[in-house]
Amino acid sequence: MSDNLVLDGEVREGFILLGKKGVYKVEKFIGEGSFGRVAKCKKLGTDKVVAIKIVSGSAQTEINLLKELSKIDADKHNLVKMVDCFRYKSYTCIALELLDQSLYDFMRERYNQPLTVEEIKTIAWQMIVALKGLESINLVHCDIKLDNIMLVDQVSEPFRVKLIDFGVAEKVRDMRTGCLMQNMVYRAPEVHLGLPLDQRVDMWSLGYVLCVLYTGTFIHEWDSEYDIIRAMVNMQGMPDQKVLNQGLYTESFFTKTEENSRRKLWKTFLHTQLCIRYTLTFVQPAGTSYLEYEKGGVAQSSPTYTVNVFSNP
Repeated sequence: MSDNLVLDGEVREGFILLGKKGVYKVEKFIGEGSFGRVAKCKKLGTDKVVAIKIVSGSAQTEINLLKELSKIDADKHNLVKMVDCFRYKSYTCIALELLDQSLYDFMRERYNQPLTVEEIKTIAWQMIVALKGLESINLVHCDIKLDNIMLVDQVSEPFRVKLIDFGVAEKVRDMRTGCLMQNMVYRAPEVHLGLPLDQRVDMWSLGYVLCVLYTGTFIHEWDSEYDIIRAMVNMQGMPDQKVLNQGLYTESFFTKTEENSRRKLWKTFLHTQLCIRYTLTFVQPAGTSYLEYEKGGVAQSSPTYTVNVFSNP
């Protein structure tokens, strides 16, 4: 054991990690992102296998939120369980129960073939239970997407799922109007418009996930926030005027026109060329599937810029 004991440098396959609740051997790395890496690890002296998230820095916020989750039954509420938490040099190691694969990977493996209504209903019910559990402790996930919903064991328990990754979760009391959150594709309209925020932003993201599972594709364009808002309006109609009046960013997507001599109404930008604000990620490469684009679009290694551009809506 001592030959592979981690004393300095980065964690590598075959290394031994000393946790608070056990000793873990790194078998292989199974995920990577801006946060760090995820390793499949064997808990020595047992037959248990866990996923250890190796994060650069303290990750104290995520740890505190995971501890908060321990106040409710993780299995009952379809939430990932934290097994152990410890430090190694400048890294924080968070040991979590090992799950099967994300819905993103599952859909990619089946070439984006839509799920059946019954399969989607099974997933939807479990995620509603998860959100209900989060609501009971006043927590908002803030990053619900295909990548963060995991199949537990698709072979033995088909379409049993759990919600993972609470790295950007927030208490409701800490949510601030105008704060930018969520992946742009799954972002709730109140976030786009700069309206007061609460748990309902998670419900919007979940609804969008379910639409993707049903159609096998995105239901609107995703090149910019403006394209997304325009698609929402085309499908669901204009938001209430009172709601638009409250939005900090309403003028980024709508313009006021004089309806009569006494009042002005918000209208979408339909016929004028104008400057619109949005976050540019990158252009979808030709021949790339929607899931490959979505995966690349949220990769932290991809540069993002906030720019002003002129566009014909």
